Amino acid sequence: MRLSSSPSTKLPRELTDDDVRYSEELVQVFIDRYTARGDLVVDPFAGFGTTLRVAARGGRQAIGVELLDKRVSFIQQGLPAGATVHVADARTIGHLGLKNVKLVMTSPPYMSRSGHPQNPLTAYQTMDADYDRYLTELADVFAQLRDGMVDDGVAVINVANIRHGDVTTPLAWDLQRALTGVLTFDHELVVLDDKLPSWITQEYCLVFRR
Repeated sequence: MRLSSSPSTKLPRELTDDDVRYSEELVQVFIDRYTARGDLVVDPFAGFGTTLRVAARGGRQAIGVELLDKRVSFIQQGLPAGATVHVADARTIGHLGLKNVKLVMTSPPYMSRSGHPQNPLTAYQTMDADYDRYLTELADVFAQLRDGMVDDGVAVINVANIRHGDVTTPLAWDLQRALTGVLTFDHELVVLDDKLPSWITQEYCLVFRR
C-alpha cells in the first residue's frame, strides 16, 4: 500500500512535540473498505482524533479513548457530529460497554524491547515499563474491544518495527503474536512512505477479524 502515513493537519505549537500520528488518507482506506454509513468505529488510542474525524465525516458513529487531557481538548475542537471522545485509560475501555463495533482503527503507543523505561500505556509518564507486560496489556485492550464487536467486525492496527540504538524490536510481529487467541489475524499491509523517521524500519497495518 503506497500511502503516506504522515499527517496533513497542523497541531497547535504546544502539542507538536507529541506529533506522532497517521494520516486521514490512511484511515479513509479502511473506513471505506470495512464500514458503511451508520456503523460504529472505535479508536482506543485516539491521539489527536484522526480516526474519529474521518469516520464521523463519512457518516459513521465514532468513539475514542485518550489518556491525555490536552489531546482530548484538541480533539473536541470542531469534532464532527456523531463522534465522541472520552478521557480514559485504554486498558479500562471495557467499562464503556461498547456494542456493535464494526471497525477498530488505531495505532498504539510504541515501545522498544530494551532501553525504554517509560511506560507507553501511561502516556510515557511513569518509569515502570516492561515489554512483555506491555504486549499482554495491549492484548487485553483488544480482548475488551472484541467483546463489543459485531460478528464480522475488523480491527486495523497501524504499527511498525522499530530500531533503538543497535537493537531492532519487531514490534509489529510481537503484537501480532500477542493478539493470537484474542482476534483472528487476516493479513498485513505494508505502508510505504518516504517520510518515515529513521527509527522505524518498516510500517504496517495489521488486519484482524473478530
